Amino acid sequence: MKKAKYLLIVLTFALLVTGCADKAVKNDDVLINDETNSTSKETAQKNQGGEQGTNEGLSHQNDEVTVPLRDFFLEDGTKAQYKGEGNEFASYTIEVAQPYEDYFIIYENNGGVLLRKIYKVTDHQIYTLDEAAVDSKDEFPSIEELDEMTPIGIYLQKPFEQGATFDLWTIIKTDEIVETPFRTFENAIVIEKQDENAINRKYFVQGFGEVKREAIQTSEGNSFTVTSELESVDGH
Repeated sequence: MKKAKYLLIVLTFALLVTGCADKAVKNDDVLINDETNSTSKETAQKNQGGEQGTNEGLSHQNDEVTVPLRDFFLEDGTKAQYKGEGNEFASYTIEVAQPYEDYFIIYENNGGVLLRKIYKVTDHQIYTLDEAAVDSKDEFPSIEELDEMTPIGIYLQKPFEQGATFDLWTIIKTDEIVETPFRTFENAIVIEKQDENAINRKYFVQGFGEVKREAIQTSEGNSFTVTSELESVDGH
């Protein structure tokens, strides 16, 4: 089932690439198209400057310059704990690594599986390059290997406007107040994906990244909710 889901994402993204070849990020002369602006990879990298945000949730107001997408990850070397409710694997820990300027690798451990998630950050998108179960925290791929990887989906995308869509996700809120065991955040960006029997939501805050996940499952007229909320962050 998991492989089938990933295959669906890959096929969906492949169709997008077919219709817009500059979507894939592989070579320096390839353009990155975010549906609203096209820029070279080199320019995108230059424009991503700025240090990691540390505020509890800034007011974005769709500011394409002052909100670099790198701010939607915790800093390199940070560990965080998420409190889960609804099933035994809803609680998990993450370790964040930023081996290269535009790449983040997150190891997520829910006690049942260790996931390695690899992301590439551009001016207007965070691409998911890989998401797979691993046995241990191996050495990071080289920059050459990462540059050759084809995205399997989009994790987050500007503009941060209610109703904007990417992949199967829709931005439904840009100024949500989110209460977590760690603290209460303001100005959270909420994205949502729906299918016949489920609603999935992710809550992003500048300076912290994903602070909450929510999955609402419906079966035979009954529904139940599984949540994961940020509980602690090293150094905070």
